[in-house]
Amino acid sequence: MVYQKHQSILKTFDKIENLFQIFDGAGYKTMGRSQRPEVFRFLDFEPYITPLCPYTRRQHLGALEDFTDSLKSAGEEPQFCFLHIWYTHSGYGMEGIQPAPNLEELVKLGKVEDALRFYYASVTHALEYMLVEVLKALSLDQWEVFIFGDHGDGFCEEGTYHGDNLHQNVAHVPLLVNIPRMEQPVFPVNGLVSMIDLFPTILSLVGLDTNYRGYGRNLLGDPEEFQDRWVLSELDNLYDV
Repeated sequence: MVYQKHQSILKTFDKIENLFQIFDGAGYKTMGRSQRPEVFRFLDFEPYITPLCPYTRRQHLGALEDFTDSLKSAGEEPQFCFLHIWYTHSGYGMEGIQPAPNLEELVKLGKVEDALRFYYASVTHALEYMLVEVLKALSLDQWEVFIFGDHGDGFCEEGTYHGDNLHQNVAHVPLLVNIPRMEQPVFPVNGLVSMIDLFPTILSLVGLDTNYRGYGRNLLGDPEEFQDRWVLSELDNLYDV
């Protein structure tokens, strides 16, 4: 999977409805929770996202109970939910965790295995102790679930973090999917898929037509559309300017 991230270019979203707005307008209960909600500041979907645990100051120490209780409280009402886990983000994502390891410094010192040990530990925590508990709280025969990352990190001499170059370690991220009522979903296996494909795929699954004319493609659509496909991943060289 190749990602496309353009969070800091606010004009990208001008006059384009996001999934929160679309599902909200369609009568869904919408909810966004994040371990670091301030990273979404100034974006048009910022009002939909609140802290993962409203009772905790340091979100990486927060509990999932409030989030899972909110999922269950809707009953039969259709829902659209977004969960953003920040703790796995190497470098500044681990701020507040003492002693916070400097993974870039470890790589520069040739201690790549030590840096990866910290990173793998955070990923294991997110997968085994957070996402598994959320999935256990859901009736998976009633929920479409997409688990994905927005970018990877380098952990190599060519680039430790994302944002410096388009190294393979940075551009390729996981995509895990649960789609009920489909015994054997067929994803395109001979071409690239991208985060931009999630938008039309999710809307297609729930039958919402927004007259989408973007570059994303329905992952459950024609596999021919993914063969010999180019997907753009762009670095923002004006970040924070």
